[in-house]
Amino acid sequence: LARPGRGAPPSNLEATRRADRLHPQCLSLSSRSGMQLATLFSPDGAHLVCAGSSGHVHVWDVEQVLLRTAAGANPAVCTSFAAHGNAIYSLQFVTVKGQQLLVTGGDTDIAGWAWPLEACAGGGAPTPAFRLEHPRSTGLRGSVGALAECNALAFDPKSGLLFTAAGDSNAYAWDLGTGLLARTFSGHDGYLHCVAARPYASQIVTGSEDGTARLWDVRSTGSAAILRPPGESCGWCACAEVDATEDWLVCGWGAGVLTTWSLTAQTCTAAMPTGAPPQQLRFGAHSQSSVLSVGAEPIIYEWSLSGSLVQRITCASTSLFGVDSSTALREGGLIAVCGNAPQVQLFDATVGVVVSEVDTSE
Repeated sequence: LARPGRGAPPSNLEATRRADRLHPQCLSLSSRSGMQLATLFSPDGAHLVCAGSSGHVHVWDVEQVLLRTAAGANPAVCTSFAAHGNAIYSLQFVTVKGQQLLVTGGDTDIAGWAWPLEACAGGGAPTPAFRLEHPRSTGLRGSVGALAECNALAFDPKSGLLFTAAGDSNAYAWDLGTGLLARTFSGHDGYLHCVAARPYASQIVTGSEDGTARLWDVRSTGSAAILRPPGESCGWCACAEVDATEDWLVCGWGAGVLTTWSLTAQTCTAAMPTGAPPQQLRFGAHSQSSVLSVGAEPIIYEWSLSGSLVQRITCASTSLFGVDSSTALREGGLIAVCGNAPQVQLFDATVGVVVSEVDTSE
C-alpha cells in the first residue's frame, strides 16, 4: 500500500483513490470501515481526530478513551460525520480571526469546520465554515480538467495562509480571512505529496513525485532551493516536516529512507533507512529532537535528529498513513497511528506499548 513511484503500477491506495473519483456514491457503503489516512490530536491534546477513505471524520475524547480502556470497556466515539463525499487525505487545525477550525483535505475539495465541532441532531454533519476547490485546468475549446485532490495541508499562523499540496503538481496558498486563492507555486514536474510551513522564514517546503523537495519564498512564489538526497535517486518525496525552531527539515523518500536537512546550510546531515517507503512523519511532542515516521509497513520508527534509531514500535495495520503525538494527558506522551485497518492505536511514547485502540468501524 505504498505510494507508487513514477512509472510504477498503481498501489491499492492509488487504485482506491481512482475508484473513489469514479464512484463517489459507493463510499456510503463503507462509511466507517475504510482505511484511515490521517490522524491528529487537537491543539490542547484533549481530542483525537481521524479521517480516511470513506470521507468520514471521527473524534474521540482522549481522557475518556484512556479511562474506558483501563476499565475494560470499549472506547466510544464522541462525534462522527461525513465531511466529504470522497476520501480525506489530510487534517490540520488553524485559527482564523480568533476562531479555531479543523480543516479536512479531500479528493475534490478542502473544508473548514468550527472547533469544537457542533453537535448535530440525528448524527448529521455540521455546517462547514468554508469549502475550497483547487483551480481546474482548461483545455481546447474551453474544456475543463478534473479537480486536483488535496494530499497535504500546512498553516502559517503569522500570515493566516493555508497551504495545500495538490495532485496537479502545484501548491496553493489560501487566505482564510477572505476564502480566496492568494498564490500558486508552480515548478514541480510531478504530483505533490506533502507541504510544510516555515512561517518565520516566510517559506514553505513541498515534496513531489519528481524526486525533489523544494523551498519556496511565500512572498514571491519563487523556488528558493531544490533539495535532492545525496547519491543515487531515492525516489519520490512522500513526506516532509519542519521542526519548531525552523532550523531542521526531515523528508521521507520512496526508496525507503529519511533525510535530515539543516535549513540554514541547506545540506543533508543524516540519512535513516526504513523497511518500506515512508508515508508520514512528525516531530515528537515528547521530545524536541524526536522524529516519528510511518510507512508501508507495520512499524512506527522514532529517530533522533542525528539519525540514531530510538525505538521501533509494531502496529496492527500492515501499512500506516498517519501519525501524531501529544503530551497533554499522559506523562511521557501518547503516539496515535492509523493505517489500512479500521482503527487508531494509541501508544505510550516512552515505552512503546499499546495503551488503547479505537475502532472506526463501529
